[in-house]
Amino acid sequence: MASKLIFDISFDDITLIEGDGDFNKIKEIMENEDVKVKKWMLKANTLTSCSDSRSNQTVSEASAVLQFYYNGEVHIMEYSTSTGDVFYNPDIRELLKYLMEKGWKSLIPHPFLVDENLKFWRFFWDSGVVESPYLDKKIGKFEEEPEDAEEDG
Repeated sequence: MASKLIFDISFDDITLIEGDGDFNKIKEIMENEDVKVKKWMLKANTLTSCSDSRSNQTVSEASAVLQFYYNGEVHIMEYSTSTGDVFYNPDIRELLKYLMEKGWKSLIPHPFLVDENLKFWRFFWDSGVVESPYLDKKIGKFEEEPEDAEEDG
C-alpha cells in the first residue's frame, strides 16, 4: 500500500469552527436572520500539518493568518512553514485542496508576502496553486493557447 499525505487544519475563529470550514455553511451562518451580513470577512490563525499515512510521521507543518471572504476568496496574510523547500512543500497544495473541497474559490497570497519570497510564491502561482492579481500585473497573466490555435510554421 502506497503512503499518502494526511492533512489536518485547525482554526481559531468560532464561525469557521462552527461551519467546519465549509463555505456554504459559513455563508449561511453569516447571512442568517440574526447576523444579516452580506459582505463579510473572517480572520483566522490557522495551523496545518501533513503526515505520512504509513509512518504517521509529520512531514511538514505551517501556520498562517488567513482571511476568508464572502465571495469565496481566501487571502494569505501571514505564512510560516517548517519546510522552506519550494519544490517539496505540501502545505500550500493541501490547503488549496482542502479549501476547494469545502467550497472556497481561490487562495491568494498578499502582495507583501509575494515580495518577501518571490521565488516561493511564483512557483505556486506558475503551478496554478495560488492566484495572484499582483503577480498577474507584475509578471503578466498566464494565457493558455486555444486548443484550435494553428501552429506557427
